[in-house]
Formats: sequence, C-alpha cells, structure tokens
Amino acid sequence: MQFSRHWLRYSLLSALLGSLAACGGSDDSDATTGGPLAVSSSPSLPAGLDAARNGTSPTALPATIKGAGDSKREPVSRPGAEAPMDSARDSVSKLTGTRLFATGFETGVSLAMGDGVAAGNGDQYLVGGDLDGFRFPAALGKALAASPSRVNAEVGDIPSMKPQDFAVASIETVAGRDGAPTRVMSLHSKAKSRAIDAQQISIENAGLSAEPVVYQRMWIKFDAGTLARATQYGADRFYQTFWEVKGKADFWLRLKLQLDPVAGLVWVAKANGVAGAERSWSTRLSSAPVTIASNAEPSGWHKVEIWLDSIDGRFKVSIDGHPLVDRGDVHPAGGDRIDAWRMMLVGSSVAPLAQVLFDDLEFWDLPPADAFDAAVAQPAR
Repeated sequence: MQFSRHWLRYSLLSALLGSLAACGGSDDSDATTGGPLAVSSSPSLPAGLDAARNGTSPTALPATIKGAGDSKREPVSRPGAEAPMDSARDSVSKLTGTRLFATGFETGVSLAMGDGVAAGNGDQYLVGGDLDGFRFPAALGKALAASPSRVNAEVGDIPSMKPQDFAVASIETVAGRDGAPTRVMSLHSKAKSRAIDAQQISIENAGLSAEPVVYQRMWIKFDAGTLARATQYGADRFYQTFWEVKGKADFWLRLKLQLDPVAGLVWVAKANGVAGAERSWSTRLSSAPVTIASNAEPSGWHKVEIWLDSIDGRFKVSIDGHPLVDRGDVHPAGGDRIDAWRMMLVGSSVAPLAQVLFDDLEFWDLPPADAFDAAVAQPAR
C-alpha cells in the first residue's frame, strides 16, 4: 500500500513527539448547470479581498477570546456562541496539521456587496472575522481563489430578475447545540425560479490557483421540512446537495442527502469524471441518522468532516464520526482539475426549496489529531 506524503509526515512527526515524551453512479439529474448567473464577469471585490486574490496573507485580528494565550488543545468558548470550537486557538495540533482558518460566524463576520453593485445575491462576499485572528476570505492553503468566499446563486437569467428573490445567504441567530443562541450562516433557497432546473446557492472559492489539499470541518443543520419534501418526491427523485468541489469539465465530488425507502434520509457521497475504470461512483451511509429539527431546537446539528488531497487522490468523509467514504483513487480524468470548492451549498433540481444552517467552519492543511473517529476509521482503497 502506498501512503501519501502527508501521512508519512504524520508518522514521522508522531514518532518525534513520542521520543520527546520519552525524554521528559450519477443518475439523479444533479449535473451542475453553467457558471453563476447574475454575477459580474469581473466582479469588483470589497475592501480586503484583493489581498487574497494577489496571494498576500489576510490581516490578523487581535485575540480577544478566553484562553487566547493557551497553547494547549482545549475547547475554546466564544462570546455569544453556543458551544466551543472543535479545536483550540493555537492553530497547531499536538500531532499533525495546521489550522488555516476558523469561524463561528459570530460578531465581526458579515456579508458584503461587491464594489459598485447595488443589489444582487450573486455578488456577495463573506468578510471580517470572529476567532483567533482569522478573517474572510478563507484561503484553502496554496489554492488561492480568483473569487474567494463568494456567494454564488444559480437561479437562472431573466431580465430584471433579482436573484435574492429566489435564493439568499444571510447570517441568522438560532438555537445552538446546547440551546444557547448562536449566529450561523444560512443558505436559503426560498422560491423556485422558472429560469433554471438545478437551482442552488453556495459559498465558494472559485477560480482556484492550485489543486487543494484541505481538511474541512463544520456543523450543519437541515430545515424541519426536509423529510416531508423527500417523501413528497420519493426515493427515486429526491436529493439535496450540501457540499461540492467541481472541475472545469465534468469532474465533481458531492455530498448530499437522499431518501432510502427503508432507512429514510441517508448521507451520500458521489463522484463523476474520475480517472480509471470507475469514472463515476456513489456510496451511502445509513447508520448515522439524519436528525431534523426546527431552528429553535438544539437538536438536528451534525458534524461533517472532509479530507481531500486532490494531488494524491485521497477523499475521506465522516458524518458524526461515522465513515461515509474513504478512497485513494479520486483523480480527475482527462487532465481536468478542481476549479471551485463550494464549502457550503444548498441545491436540488426536484426539491429546491430548502434552508440549511452552517456553523463552526474550519480548514486545516492536514487532518488534526481529533479528526474523524479512530474506532471506526477505514483505510483508503
């Protein structure tokens, strides 16, 4: 078995720390439509976003949270947040990985319009920061983006149509995982546009400069009507996508909900345009139940963890610690490469009317020490 250079680095680093311790198939009609609509072809970025486009580091915020001087990997409680982040502010794991970015969408984070744009949900960007000095736009390691941390609404193109009438991004205050109020990112596909089939809205880094090698962790919550919509359309038709990476041609990886006639809502990972004999594949997870609850309830939150090394082809995903997929053969076919990383997404062709909440988003250059669940981890194949 061949291991990627990242896992070799993990093993060597683990051994060093130990020495120091001793010394003291795609058939559900979910093809993505063309590029974003109602988006300027050369959008002007808000102040502060030019740094990411030009490859410079975002400006750090002063550390003002409790425990800001600690170097231990202890949970961090944020003012106004319902629960601690999953990792500490030192941004370096005890064993492996460096945290590249983190946010809980608390005070300091907002949505801004592009310069010179009066309206149009297709030209919004996340700006500001709330934790550990990290500020939007979020950079995916060396894969800088021409359009970082952008709201991309694909709702069709009709003269005088306002994209925000159909799909809108906003920061909302809802019940967090312990019942206390927390601010979250809301993606709401609220009305069906007649101008497009597969309607969707996402927060994305588009026009990536390099192949991303990133671990992403976040918490996600589906709206209370999800199961009813799934039942209405049936197991053969219903799907709802919540994460995607996409190449310029036909390559994509997607995470979504589907409906199983027996198990109910299940988690699904799908791929298309993959190199090798198996150009498309799908896998599902039914042992981790999909809990649905209203925004006023603390239940219904799910932890999503994604490790994608697009150079070595490693793709690993877990939901609430349960493995959904772990493969080592995920390379785009025909010279395609990843162009867009849609870190948060709501999309469906048959059931587009949905609201999904996202909280505690993190990016790392390698899976941190507490990533996934060692008790149920699976090797790449």
